[in-house]
Amino acid sequence: MAQFGVLIYVGDSAHAPDASSDDIAECDEHADEVTAANAMVGAWAFTPRNMATSVRGAGVTAGPFVDAADIVAGFYIIEAPDLDAAVAIARTNPALKAGGGVEIRPIHSGGMVERAPGESMPEAPAERDLLLQRLAGQRRHILDQLAGLSEEQLRRPVLPSGWSCVGLVQHLTLSDERYWFEVVMAGKPLDFWPEGDNADWQVPDAVPAESVIADYRAAIDRSDAYIAGLDLDAPPAQPEDWWAEAGLSFPNLRAVLLHVIVETATHAGHLDAVRELLDRKQYIVL
Repeated sequence: MAQFGVLIYVGDSAHAPDASSDDIAECDEHADEVTAANAMVGAWAFTPRNMATSVRGAGVTAGPFVDAADIVAGFYIIEAPDLDAAVAIARTNPALKAGGGVEIRPIHSGGMVERAPGESMPEAPAERDLLLQRLAGQRRHILDQLAGLSEEQLRRPVLPSGWSCVGLVQHLTLSDERYWFEVVMAGKPLDFWPEGDNADWQVPDAVPAESVIADYRAAIDRSDAYIAGLDLDAPPAQPEDWWAEAGLSFPNLRAVLLHVIVETATHAGHLDAVRELLDRKQYIVL
């Protein structure tokens, strides 16, 4: 028996994360009918277009790969004696009644991967690589915006909130690199935190700015070593109760990486404003 792939094209997928059983009832009924006819091999529904992410070369954009009126909302594999029989089955898809359509293609090869009981899916290298590239890029942004500033400039408060560049770097070292990767993910003790309100932003006059920046670089190296030994799905070794109280959740390394990327990018933007006020240098993000 030949196998055919049926791609479903509609304006958008009905299978939103919060879709009710009524929202997808017609799709389920069709799948049940094809299954009852012993034609269904497997079926997969995609989420709506606003949850799509597309990769073109080195660029990553939100949304479908092709910005068209109809998108691929899902697909299924059927068995049929020939193309005519496959077309007859595909014609019953509810997408046609909704103004969409289907595309039928013969299957050349492929199949589901057999896994031993309890064996997990291997981590997708592309996802891990992308997260680490984005984190490295934001760290580089921070360091590039500090390069060329004098000791006085690094310590000079510029914005009304009163923080300095060197204070921001110490904050990133303690509150982001060391706390999230060394303490939360690796389970090391939080024995490096300075005493006092906002103490992670306060750098004593006796501590050279160059030393603070070197500490940031060293913390990055340690963080990368911890990350290298963990899967993206690895849970925190030392979760904290205050996360839930603050409405936050960090179930695994993936969530922690995303948080630190956003945190570092936010502070990179702060540095952009200060650097332009100090000497008019701008950091161009492409």
